Amino acid sequence: KLQFLYFIDHIMQEGTFSKSGADVGQDELIEGERSMTHKEFFVTSEGLQEDGKRVALRCLKTLPPDDAIGLLNGEDSTGLILWDAGKLTLNNILGLVPAPKSILELGCGLGLVSLCVSTIYSTSRVVATDGNPECLSVVEDNIKLNNLPAQAALLQYGDKSQIASIFELNGGDKYDIVTASDVIYSREVVAPLFETVSQLTDTLYLSYIPRAWSDEENRCILDKVLSESLSQGYEPEVIQKVTENDLTNTLYKFTR
Repeated sequence: KLQFLYFIDHIMQEGTFSKSGADVGQDELIEGERSMTHKEFFVTSEGLQEDGKRVALRCLKTLPPDDAIGLLNGEDSTGLILWDAGKLTLNNILGLVPAPKSILELGCGLGLVSLCVSTIYSTSRVVATDGNPECLSVVEDNIKLNNLPAQAALLQYGDKSQIASIFELNGGDKYDIVTASDVIYSREVVAPLFETVSQLTDTLYLSYIPRAWSDEENRCILDKVLSESLSQGYEPEVIQKVTENDLTNTLYKFTR
């Protein structure tokens, strides 16, 4: 419960994209207090910018407190709001030369990272995955909204049949790059995450923001991330670290 309350406090702070991106179009009330809004961003090979190629998407305007309660039973909609962590990921993978032929996103939420990647790497295979079917439905809408060739697929860490399906989307080959932005909130998710990643790629870009209720627990989570990555044969490297709104976001690159 302490971790839940701490996490909800972060959600209600300015730790998301909720006040970034231009609001376009009309808000869309979908049920109760939940309403979708439309935002647009501009992206170049250097990341999100004030000008460039346009990327539009639908997202929850805010996460109602009643909806956030779903975190207690796993039926949450946190993936339907825009989170800040993807910016750091985008700013470091959009200028890669040569362009990766295949990119897979884990925990894509609304799919902003995948949408931007597909916009810049127009000939690359881009697959956005999430464990929440509701998120995937919105991602599919966002892909169509931007007329992109990206794909969306369900993927829950450790699910062998879903992992096999993800392989099939890339012709049975590993992905050149896998990205994951702000997807770790407890130690329990780390092992299945790396078990999944190890089957899908030799290069992982992981954006990590400490979300636990104590510094000690955050250290334990990070130690678990590093130990699991080493056990799967990856070498970790810190690419960039930024601090905004009292939250530190570190982008790691894991290679083998």
